[in-house]
Amino acid sequence: MKAIGYFYEDTESPEFVLSNQRDRFISYCTQNDHQAVTEFVDRKIDNTDRSGYNLLLKYLQESGSEFLLLVSGTEILSNDLESSIDRILELDSFGAKVVCTTGDISDPFQYALRRWTNVNPKGTRGQQIKEAMMAKAMRGEGLGKPPFGYKISSEGRLELNENEYTAVKHIFQMYTKENMGMRRIVSKLNQMGVTTRSGRGWSIVTVRDILRNRSYIGTYNRFGIVTPRNHTPIIEPETFRMAQEILGRFNKPRAQLSSEPFMLSGMIYCAYCNNNMIGVNRQQGWMRKDSSQVTGTYRYYQCQSRVNKGMCDYHTWRSDVLEENIKDQIKELLMNGKANIKMMATEQSFPSNNNTQTDYPDPLFIKTLESVAAGLISLSYMRHAVSSMKKTRQNIAHDSSDDNLLANAINSGNLSNIINNWHALNPNTLTLLFKGLIEKATVSDDSVDIKLKHL
Repeated sequence: MKAIGYFYEDTESPEFVLSNQRDRFISYCTQNDHQAVTEFVDRKIDNTDRSGYNLLLKYLQESGSEFLLLVSGTEILSNDLESSIDRILELDSFGAKVVCTTGDISDPFQYALRRWTNVNPKGTRGQQIKEAMMAKAMRGEGLGKPPFGYKISSEGRLELNENEYTAVKHIFQMYTKENMGMRRIVSKLNQMGVTTRSGRGWSIVTVRDILRNRSYIGTYNRFGIVTPRNHTPIIEPETFRMAQEILGRFNKPRAQLSSEPFMLSGMIYCAYCNNNMIGVNRQQGWMRKDSSQVTGTYRYYQCQSRVNKGMCDYHTWRSDVLEENIKDQIKELLMNGKANIKMMATEQSFPSNNNTQTDYPDPLFIKTLESVAAGLISLSYMRHAVSSMKKTRQNIAHDSSDDNLLANAINSGNLSNIINNWHALNPNTLTLLFKGLIEKATVSDDSVDIKLKHL
């Protein structure tokens, strides 16, 4: 596999001698049959001056390939735990898997735990299990659930699953030869009655995962160990390359879409299939008569079945229209005394947010880090956990005053001020209000039926 070296030079510290880092980089590549392609160097451990790191990100983005990123340790990436984990996740999103070359721990999460906490991952049962799994990966043996289209033989190797592999071939054929997008492929597979291994219908996520999986060209990749020609391929390398090129056209960085929350998420349901309706952003562009280009971002609530599985009709509402509709209905119910505000207060539907202490490292963050270091959870779950923690901190800091005002009003049974100043509330506070009041909202094409709590 192609490998990149990222170094930090500090002439005053023997730990960060540039020549030693380069030697470890070359040695690791030689011992593990990786191809050393390039290197990037920073000479200041200062998060405000990372020219080498920024050049590295640019290189990864422009190449569009997958790499190993070899570093002496996670302190090379940043001088604190939170920032180093952020950068490990960021690099992974650009296609670079971080590996540490110093000492006896190559996993960056295990390394970070040992360096910045009192947790020593070595010798734990989780680490022992992971080391045993890495030994199997070195031999090219299948680990865990095999990719769709394969099964694990009695010898522990991947072999074709006769009931599944033709669907994989068909997916790549539709995507690369028949010019079908993933949404159309999902609809086609579901219409044909082809099911996933779990027996459920297909979704965009499951199709995308198959199109990205190098296992289908016979390459085995676990724990940074890449074994080409390990098992029988289902598709040709050229077909896989074409699929990645097509995927790359749609994965180029876009303008940042609105981060404003969808206030009704988790509370609204499609009247036709009873599945959740989810918030989606749509960015559209058009050309004016003077040939200038204009883009606009639109926000909708749309049936999740339609979005992810292609199994429901196109039921959608503009987010602002639906939110306004529901706000008006709630306002009418509250003003008419049809909602039991005292019961809501008794059940503390609106707790005050007085606790704003969320600094890293907190116990949940460390626990999550331990789990990913032991191989018990995926990197995507770790990314989601870190993102949620950051959003929680931001929301608490930004909305604590409004939320406490809201809590006091609800707990006193007096909503007149809130109702009269409905449009002055920020989106996060409105979301809190909706969650406290709404039990379920059922949405059809031309009407919305809401059920409040404690009616």
